Amino acid sequence: MRTQIKSILLFAVFCMSVVSCSKDEEESVSPYTTEQLATLKVLHGSFSNTPDLMTGNIKTTFVFNETYMDKPRTISTTNHYGEKSDIIIHGYLTYSNDYSDGSRYENQGAFYLHINGTDLTLYHINSDKTISLNSSPKKYKVIIVDNNQIRLIDMDFPYSSGQYYNRNF
Repeated sequence: MRTQIKSILLFAVFCMSVVSCSKDEEESVSPYTTEQLATLKVLHGSFSNTPDLMTGNIKTTFVFNETYMDKPRTISTTNHYGEKSDIIIHGYLTYSNDYSDGSRYENQGAFYLHINGTDLTLYHINSDKTISLNSSPKKYKVIIVDNNQIRLIDMDFPYSSGQYYNRNF
């Protein structure tokens, strides 16, 4: 009888350890690929290019206001026909151009980083953090040079070498 009780108890302990290991493994699994995580770890804070003749002396700044490292978020949006759709994003940013005449253009955006960790889609957003239906999303190729420098290639001009953006401290 004691042998049966010991066997039952050992079996119960074994089952509990298997279940608890499974839960720990589930909690530690990231929703991101290794490539996405490497890029997302750099995309925080402010990055600016150095204005020159190639950029028309325009200083462009990307400020990554929110980058979601734990998991992506979903934004609901409604198109002109009243149809709803959900868009997955990995954070919010502010995009601005400072012109040599002192004027400034600024826009808010939400971004999605594709599983390869380099293709980035930028959605223009309204002040209430809904997707703007007045603008098409912009596509960029993000190349991480190091923790303080990124290179963005505008996919509307894929044969350009892209702009280098340095972290603003």
